[in-house]
Amino acid sequence: MCDERFSTNDSKTLGTQKGLVNSAYFFQNSGINRLQMQGETSIDDAEPFKVGDILDIKIDFDANRIYFFHNNQLQGYIAPTQNTLKEGKLYPCVNMSVGCDIIFRNEDNPDLDLTQKIKRLTAQEDIEDWERPEEQFPTKWEWDSATHKRASAIELSPNNLVAIRDSGGNNPAVMGKLPLTRNSWYFVVEIIRLGSWIGIGIADGNFQLNGSKTLGQQTNGVNSSYFWQGTCMKLQMYGEQAIPDVQPIAVGDLIAVKVDFDENSISYYKNDILQGTIVCTKNIIREGKIFPCCDLSSGTEVAFRNVDHLPIVVQDS
Repeated sequence: MCDERFSTNDSKTLGTQKGLVNSAYFFQNSGINRLQMQGETSIDDAEPFKVGDILDIKIDFDANRIYFFHNNQLQGYIAPTQNTLKEGKLYPCVNMSVGCDIIFRNEDNPDLDLTQKIKRLTAQEDIEDWERPEEQFPTKWEWDSATHKRASAIELSPNNLVAIRDSGGNNPAVMGKLPLTRNSWYFVVEIIRLGSWIGIGIADGNFQLNGSKTLGQQTNGVNSSYFWQGTCMKLQMYGEQAIPDVQPIAVGDLIAVKVDFDENSISYYKNDILQGTIVCTKNIIREGKIFPCCDLSSGTEVAFRNVDHLPIVVQDS
């Protein structure tokens, strides 16, 4: 599918053209079979095409997802982080090589089962399953020990409240076990030990736990942080305007992160003093899809501080 800005004679194929919304179930007989969308992480190893195959595409505007099916079997979905799928603005679209013939197959009741559990979706589905808490606070935050949400260089305390990095890894990060929701939109992290830098914030399931970029700088998915390194102190989020000159982070500080899903914003606090708010213009913060996250330098130790009351914050110093 694509929007009306798609170039039908561009050097880039459907799903790779820049500056617009376009996505594709892409096949090439050289062995490339993937779901792709410009600016998003592709899903590889989809089923290859052959003559007679039927491909279905379903768009869920409410969930902002594109589902791809091959002969009624779900191959995966793309949940855009950089774009919003707008009803009435997207069109079916096909890129074809020489010798291809295709036809629309209109069906009144297509048999598309969105509950299928297939191998390539397991990790993504695990990280996206969530339940909104019945009541607001306290959410009992803890770090996740699973390998897809904790870099191996980071160790956890027995109760999973403390995350420790002594050495090793490449910008290793750890994520919270539960996602942020409209009933659980705030968390507090205490600095117990501090190395040469730290990043505290939020990330979704596309974040690389050992990436070359720190939390808030990665192009993979939605991620943001209160980042400190020597004289570099800022609130950062890829694609958004950074907020510089925030206060440095020190041992004993309480760093709080508050997410407003309605305003699409993230606010950061140090010891109850507001440091700034990133109002997202390029990213979409979705309830149940983002998690507390910390990027730790060597010699750094942080702990969740769960409270039994709604947080009280000061708007300015």
